[in-house]
Amino acid sequence: MKKLLAVGAALITLCSGSMVVRAAQSAPVPSGSGGRLVSGVPTTGQVEWNTRERWTVEVPMNTANLAVTVDGAGAHLDLIGRAGAAPTVFTHDLKADTADGTADVSVPLPRAGLWYLEVSGRFLFEPHTYTITATAGGTPPTTTAPSTTTPTTTAPTSTTRPTSTTSSPPTTTPPGTPVVVDRNCADGKFVLTVEDFREPDRLPSIQDLVNGYNSADYMGFINGVLSRRYPTGKRVIDIAGGKQAVDRWLWRKDTAAQVLGQLSMVVHEVGHGIDKSTPENRYFVARGSNGADVTFTAPGMHGKGTTSSSPMFSMARSLLLADAENKKRPPAVKGTITTSREYGSGSHGSDPTYAETYLNGDPTNTTFDSGDQGFNMLVEEWNQYINSMAVTYSLQTGGGSRTSDRHALLTYLWWVERYLAKIRVEHPEQHDYLVTSPAWRETVLALWGRSWRYLNTDTGGMEPDSGQVTELVRQPHLLTEIHRLRTANGCTNPVELFP
Repeated sequence: MKKLLAVGAALITLCSGSMVVRAAQSAPVPSGSGGRLVSGVPTTGQVEWNTRERWTVEVPMNTANLAVTVDGAGAHLDLIGRAGAAPTVFTHDLKADTADGTADVSVPLPRAGLWYLEVSGRFLFEPHTYTITATAGGTPPTTTAPSTTTPTTTAPTSTTRPTSTTSSPPTTTPPGTPVVVDRNCADGKFVLTVEDFREPDRLPSIQDLVNGYNSADYMGFINGVLSRRYPTGKRVIDIAGGKQAVDRWLWRKDTAAQVLGQLSMVVHEVGHGIDKSTPENRYFVARGSNGADVTFTAPGMHGKGTTSSSPMFSMARSLLLADAENKKRPPAVKGTITTSREYGSGSHGSDPTYAETYLNGDPTNTTFDSGDQGFNMLVEEWNQYINSMAVTYSLQTGGGSRTSDRHALLTYLWWVERYLAKIRVEHPEQHDYLVTSPAWRETVLALWGRSWRYLNTDTGGMEPDSGQVTELVRQPHLLTEIHRLRTANGCTNPVELFP
């Protein structure tokens, strides 16, 4: 098993078996200001897991070029920069990484004034020292464009979040369109009768646990926090074996803040370990409001190559990129993706990380990639991203932390809708198998309702373009794909649960 830390996304996990890859939600947090750089003078910095270091450099008027170099000394580091304000992956003027050992980027005719640079790391499991050099020099020729020209912003390639913002709740579905969650069907009924959801004023205080934190008893702290705030997470860890399961994913436990910052990822990853994909799919979804375990089992819909036997193999999930929806928010870069026809930015931005992580590879070759997995594992990853969002909601304290949990969950909802639409047209036998299976209908609808229960909260610290992904998910023609499952489930009187 290999753990890879990517900027903002942050943890990518490559595993053997059927659960192959996931991107965790913990964003790099500031490790403090790296300080002021002197033009042309190499300066040493240090980053570690889940941190970034900030630098500034002054660019004089009429500077011909700003060159920034980061020597990662063998580590994979990411660099972003912006004139006049702190950069984000969505708003920046320069970007590079040290995939080949050194990041080297130049900005011709940079805007005069203070530039802000941030360095964060991938594949880091301990503090790592690097060297950064920013050189502002030269005089532009009089024939060039004015120095106020804004450099082109490149497409984002990670899910690092910008400054703390509060994502608005999803907008109401316009009249005449399919409901998002039907209170009269399995999705709404799961929320109303099964889900142990707690409004913010019902979340017990954990301040006494934080104040009394002792790293020697980190498991007692985790159990106490989750018991009070998110019992489903506590149950996931208990089923998985407790401390042994947690220790595989909890890297830092010196302080309460470090542990709290990793719980979303820990519950997500540990959750993978208790779900099964063979001989049939088993999804532990929640600890219900009555204290009982809620588990769904569903047969088939495996990806070819993931098992030798299945009652119904399903389309490689990477192929969902080859649809008409993809151009609205395509993968930011090609990377190892082969099935997308579009890259860069569309009408609703770009996907900086998720497609590269989960929908990569070529389904026609003999190399097994994450994107070769079928619908069953699309659902498995979706199930764990609901856990990620639920943990983040349950542990929110109103602080300035930033996560991609809303973003990731919305992306998965969009993918599930698109997958259903694509197999309905191109692989009707798979769609018929899914729609006529009570087990699959109940599973998908329960996860759908549970997703919107947590998305329909005012959880702070989410990405500013989450609204764009929400718009994509709530398109009437895609909501209709979910409604087809409700119709097959005998639901004939849809009423929106979250108007």
